[in-house]
Amino acid sequence: MNDYLPYRVKELWIVRQQKIKIYQFQDGRYSLVEQSQFFGGFDLNAILTECIKDAYQLGSGAIDKLSDRYPRQR
Repeated sequence: MNDYLPYRVKELWIVRQQKIKIYQFQDGRYSLVEQSQFFGGFDLNAILTECIKDAYQLGSGAIDKLSDRYPRQR
């Protein structure tokens, strides 16, 4: 994460062992937070788990299922 400090990236998502850890840039450092400031109201770890399961079961069809479940907002 320290590599991103000079760029002051507002939010980092680190994925390890099929879990997302979200860090937000606050007061000159990155702090672990529970919720994304950009995707409030979404449980990103639940979505990731579901996507991985679907990818194993459906292959490339998983993206269609994801698109149906979470349509683009314009």
